[in-house]
Parts: sequence; structure tokens; C-alpha cells
Amino acid sequence: MIDWVTGKFWITHNPEVLRSGQSIRTKIIDGVETIEYDIANRLSVKGSHDASITIRSHTDGMVEISGNPAKFLQGHNVFGTNDLKYLVAKMIDKLCMIDELELKPTDVEYENIQQGIYHLSRVDVNE
Repeated sequence: MIDWVTGKFWITHNPEVLRSGQSIRTKIIDGVETIEYDIANRLSVKGSHDASITIRSHTDGMVEISGNPAKFLQGHNVFGTNDLKYLVAKMIDKLCMIDELELKPTDVEYENIQQGIYHLSRVDVNE
């Protein structure tokens, strides 16, 4: 069963909606403070039975999503599918139905997600 997924997806969205604050790290080099990184904090989104995943705007056209898709969709992760493409597509479908998130994939973006065209950085499988 797919237990955790973290990935980046091309989805038209409003970057201001998909943030829960901002984190900035600075360092001092030769007496001058410089920004090391500046990143939007993840927004927690509740799914079935209070199971949640996180989402944030990565760039103006890309979102980063992380969490347990089976638990988000069905409220538990006792059993579920190993079909990664199907599970990710269903998770994105559910997120797009939450009006407050303002996720508005174009037809091309939606079809790419259905076809598995995205970047995954973490997939945990529990057998």
C-alpha cells in the first residue's frame, strides 16, 4: 500500500491562498545579513475523518503536496491500493473540489496529472 507521497504538480492556483505563513533563514557573511532561503509554510488540509495532508505553492504554477493519500481519501491506511498514479490522481481530484484552495488546473495540467506527469520526491510503500 502507498503510505506517503510528496511531490510537485503543475496546477494553476493562487499562491497567496496556499500558504500558512512564511519562513526566512538568514546568515551573516562578512558582517552583512543575507537571505539564505525564503519559503512558504505548508498549509494543512483536512480530508476524511480529520486525516490531513499539506500543500503549499512552490512556484506560481506549481504546488507541492505531501501526506498519506490513502488516509486523506478514506480516513484510514489499514488497506489501500498500490496504484500510485491512480491514488495521486484521486488525491488531486479531491483537493481540486475544495473551493477555498483555489486549485484550477487547466485541461492540459489535469490530463498530465492523470497520466502521471509530475515530480515525486518521496513515496513510502508499506506491504
